[in-house]
Amino acid sequence: NSPEFSKIYSEEEDWDPRKLCEINDGEFLHRQCFTDLLDLMVGQKAKLSFKKNPFTILNDPDISSVSSNITLVVLPQGSNEYSASDNCEIAAKTCSQDTRFEDSIFTTSYQLTKNRSIKPFKAIKKLQAANSGKRVVIFTHRKMTTGSDVPPMGSIRAFKSLDYIWCAWWCNIACIRPSL
Repeated sequence: NSPEFSKIYSEEEDWDPRKLCEINDGEFLHRQCFTDLLDLMVGQKAKLSFKKNPFTILNDPDISSVSSNITLVVLPQGSNEYSASDNCEIAAKTCSQDTRFEDSIFTTSYQLTKNRSIKPFKAIKKLQAANSGKRVVIFTHRKMTTGSDVPPMGSIRAFKSLDYIWCAWWCNIACIRPSL
């Protein structure tokens, strides 16, 4: 019902998450829509009950603290002159500037794996320790979705197909497909 969502969703074309990450001059073209969706998952609106917000897992007493403290958001591949890592960097920067996400830290899988001598899970723990235990939200395209050193994730939020994520069996998966 949101006018912002109607720009990226139509009955004819259905839901195409690549539209959500369209970039113009180094910024998401649909920045407000992108941050509104993230707000439902990890922001202020994520604290609402599941009945009021089906995207949230933060208030579920049956889910461990890992689920509410470490989230992986899988974004679509890049487009035009922007790569998948550019999408992730722009997403992290966009959300870091939004006041609705005061209790979260946004990073990318590329930043967490830059120093190969530190395992990703240790990098996440260092990041949390340096930021008073805030929730860590990691943006990725495919990095950190398969392999033997993938850190435990509380949830995976996918803005793309999950056909390659074999490690999803130990995660709470919420595929993002709004019903408008």
